[in-house]
Amino acid sequence: MSIMRELAEVQSQWVHDESGTRRRARLVAGTRERDLRYVQFPEHTKMTNPSLPQHDDPEQQAERARDLAWAQTQYTWAHSHTYDVGDGKQLVLEPIAVLNVDDDHPLPSSQKLSLVQLLDLITTGLDLVGNIVVSLTNLVDVGSVEFDGPPPDSFSASGEKKPRVILERKGEKIAGKLRGAADRVAEKVEDAVEDAVEDVKAVEDDALDVADVADAIKELVAKLEDQREAGEKLLSKAHRAALAKGQVKRELVDDLTASLGDMIKGVLEALFEDLAEAVLTAAGLWGQAQAIGDFARQFQTLVVPNVVSTTMTDACFARMRIAGPNALVIAKIEALPTGFPVDAARFEALTGQTLDAALASGRVYLTDYAALADVIGGVEPAGHKYISAAFALFVLGEDRQSLSPVAIQCSQEPGNSSPIFYADDGETWELAKLHVQSADGNYHELISHLGLTHLLIEPFAVASHRHLAQQHPVYVLLLPHFQGTLFINSSAITSLINPGGVVDQLLAGTIESDWSVVSTALTSLDFNAHMLPNDLEARGVADPKLFPNYPYRDDALLVWAAIEAWVRDYLSIYYNNDDDVVGDPELQAWYQDLVSPDGGCVQGLGERRADGSVGLFTFDYLTKVLTMVIFTGSAQHASVNFPQRGIMSYTPAMPLAAYAPAPTQVSGSLPPDTELAHLPPLQMALLQQLVGQLLGGIYFTRLGEYDRHQRQPWFSDPRVAEPLAAFQTTLVSVENTIGARNRERPVYQALLPSRIPQSINI
Repeated sequence: MSIMRELAEVQSQWVHDESGTRRRARLVAGTRERDLRYVQFPEHTKMTNPSLPQHDDPEQQAERARDLAWAQTQYTWAHSHTYDVGDGKQLVLEPIAVLNVDDDHPLPSSQKLSLVQLLDLITTGLDLVGNIVVSLTNLVDVGSVEFDGPPPDSFSASGEKKPRVILERKGEKIAGKLRGAADRVAEKVEDAVEDAVEDVKAVEDDALDVADVADAIKELVAKLEDQREAGEKLLSKAHRAALAKGQVKRELVDDLTASLGDMIKGVLEALFEDLAEAVLTAAGLWGQAQAIGDFARQFQTLVVPNVVSTTMTDACFARMRIAGPNALVIAKIEALPTGFPVDAARFEALTGQTLDAALASGRVYLTDYAALADVIGGVEPAGHKYISAAFALFVLGEDRQSLSPVAIQCSQEPGNSSPIFYADDGETWELAKLHVQSADGNYHELISHLGLTHLLIEPFAVASHRHLAQQHPVYVLLLPHFQGTLFINSSAITSLINPGGVVDQLLAGTIESDWSVVSTALTSLDFNAHMLPNDLEARGVADPKLFPNYPYRDDALLVWAAIEAWVRDYLSIYYNNDDDVVGDPELQAWYQDLVSPDGGCVQGLGERRADGSVGLFTFDYLTKVLTMVIFTGSAQHASVNFPQRGIMSYTPAMPLAAYAPAPTQVSGSLPPDTELAHLPPLQMALLQQLVGQLLGGIYFTRLGEYDRHQRQPWFSDPRVAEPLAAFQTTLVSVENTIGARNRERPVYQALLPSRIPQSINI
């Protein structure tokens, strides 16, 4: 069947008669002669020109109001989530402001995964499964180096040829093998992809049989192969779905989404059921590592992250604070915290500067993980886990060019059981750094990533659907920056952050205390203070002359400025002055829903007038709010999400839990393998690798490219073309500037515009 024929038969098409009247077409089976020149895709649903509601006529306003009334039945608020945890017990986690999704309120179809995202997820999942299969087949020498075979019986060192009858008799087996090989080559040529998958499985099965290994290995490999084959079928099905349209396509995508979830679940179940332990142990994927190299060997067909070669030098440890997955905590201090009594003499001996002089000149910096102080260590699934609400002290050299770590305290309370470790303390210093990295990883996942990108943006997405008509210019601007967010957040809450889920297994705390950290981060947030320029100023790291080498800040400010200029230019088309902002009833309802305790619960949102009233009053403030929303959903999320692949998927670089308490010994040597005992066991490292590679490996959409995956331009208003082109030109300039910086500094790529998706969609 031709592609065009398949296209015609898998979808209900809209066609136009000669007068241009739209009508439904019935496709008749067998009509290959059908004229497909008139096949049309569904018409664009957006208004030609977005408008403010106060500028519409009464009939248009009534239509907008009706549409929003319907949307408010589809998008409702939830402020807690209830999990069934067995034995008739339930766990209720609160407070969070998210879209209400349950049996009575299914996720709106417009918020589900797109086919492109599914293709990315399937192909990435196949790569991860293949990496594990290769690790297992190493047990039976698949892929091993081979010696050349012996000469054939027909070969004579003297050059004499043996009689033909001998060749026929002696070489019968060889000839049969050659014929079989030729047949297999022919089959591969005929259908390369299918035969390659089948041949790999055949080789694995044959090798397992020849080696007479345990049935458990066969069973585990077979289960993983089943999942890989399921993924191959999903990939083929996804390609076919690309030809469908409308409801047919939506149903196919829903089926693919469910099947992909089943595949991932099947892989995890195969890896972490009782059967797998012995096999994964033999393959070096289970239990305590015997050497640090065991973690790198988990990357069989995946690229080993660059951080493997530097973990954990002091220079790498310091760089993580300014260019790592969580470059959002470091702050300049003018005095030491009362609970962190660093010894001034030790400080001077290590840095060549007096502590008082370094503090006075603004060269002392701190990372403080007090937000983790109330986390209760979990115990599942691989033993008791520990977390340190640590302090880590850093200093700039007198030339302000290099940042160096000086001291670490693995608790907020000083004392004999929580000593201060210094950079010349040898093995115990290395162990203290490991606990800081673990604290940073938990802070990153719970606060910087989940709380202050995913869950911070969700209320804006929900409120926009509830209160901004689809022809509202702010709705049109923001919608691409919400694509996929409600789906991925809902999926995370139900299948990633749930009791016993991946977060519960990987992170150090119990799921209850982890949620408490997230909730506190959201409820204590000051939205205005969290805007990038304000946050950098509050942390004392805004001035590049005083703190010169801070890649996250330098690159983020470029992207922020580009977004702010674009937002200002776009809004200027529709809002002529502050009165237009105040007089926009949809925008004002949007704001009120966002700050309401019964709505979005966004803290600190609003500008204060001289009379003390707080609200959304000016064009300038609206510009800042929308800049913050777009920046958070694009650049900020990119900066914390994608290092999960390049850094965090290698567990020693940022272990998500410690499996032994923080050290209390400050001098002397430690027992052998102490560091390995503190690191997660290999099966948890494998899970961290899978999650990091998957979540950090999907780049769907690109900042500024609103027409990507669109058949028609996203902005139908011709007045938008010029400011959009200026925005895109600025992003190219930002890309070039960051590229030039990367030639002069250790490479930092997280905020290259070409690597920033438009929305939180993974």
